[in-house]
Amino acid sequence: MGGTDIQDYEVKPFAECLNACDLHEMRGQGPYFTWTNKTVWTRIDRAFTNVYWYDTFDFSQVNYASSGLSDHTSMIITMPGSPKPQKSFQFCDMWVHDPSFKTLTRPQLSPSHDPYKRLLTYLGHTRPTLLKLHRDRYPDLRSHQSFARATLETLQTEAMTYPNDQLLQQREGEARQHYINIVSSMLTLIRQQCKVDWQNYGDDCTKYFFAKTKQRKLASYVCELQDDQGHTHQGFTEVTSILQDYYKALLGPSEVPRTSIDPHAIPLGPTLTTSGPRPHKGIVYAIALAVLYMIWQARNTKIFTQRLLSIPYSFQQCRTQIQHRILFLNKLAGKYNTYIDRLLSG
Repeated sequence: MGGTDIQDYEVKPFAECLNACDLHEMRGQGPYFTWTNKTVWTRIDRAFTNVYWYDTFDFSQVNYASSGLSDHTSMIITMPGSPKPQKSFQFCDMWVHDPSFKTLTRPQLSPSHDPYKRLLTYLGHTRPTLLKLHRDRYPDLRSHQSFARATLETLQTEAMTYPNDQLLQQREGEARQHYINIVSSMLTLIRQQCKVDWQNYGDDCTKYFFAKTKQRKLASYVCELQDDQGHTHQGFTEVTSILQDYYKALLGPSEVPRTSIDPHAIPLGPTLTTSGPRPHKGIVYAIALAVLYMIWQARNTKIFTQRLLSIPYSFQQCRTQIQHRILFLNKLAGKYNTYIDRLLSG
């Protein structure tokens, strides 16, 4: 700004270099222009990162501060601690073959009559038990397999040396069965992992792939937000608190105190009954159909065009759809009544 406009051919080699090196500009906060001589303002100082940056670091951004006595603005890279999501529970099929599985998963139903609450209570009791089972008996299957195989080979050698020793024969059979159980558990775990299609037919699961996935995930993080007073807050904890307070004020408390309705006061005014004509029913159906249509249209627009519908356009389209649905339902009701009259007259 303030100088000669930069043409595309002037920055084309630099842009090609960035694409060849797979460099992307880091997310930033602060003034846009990073250099000035009090006459010309331009953005020549930038922070670039590659994909492997996100494999090493979590959420990061660059803050452009004031220039002070220099003609360049200072650039400070900040890395606020991002909350680690709790690991999801994954059921392993090999647990089913454990002798204590049925005892550990025996239903411990709560006295609640709500099926959903009873299911949550059951899962809450079962998950820690299964995780403890995995830590105690299946911490490292490969090392267990190597140790069991070495033990089996040792016992087999001794059993061949002393073929008449019944105790060695019994110990060799137990070691063989133990080794078979470990190998069976490993095969079950491998089969379960291979059920995921994208591991077989998708990406190669390289370090670059996971770094690229992490980069896309971190790009959606919100680390800075303004409250209703206009104050800017930074940090994931502060942003979470602001969003919670906003929706609590918007939706209200969880329990709203209400007084009971006097049943003697209900018949004193106009009431709706289940009998008699209900002309409002068609309008309700029309509104419901129009809203569902707009949700479907907004979803398709977001998927195929990667853009969102504006609110005024959505309201206008919804009103038009309501009018069309009302006309359609009225015509349908007229044809239905005519058909009923013909049946009765015939």
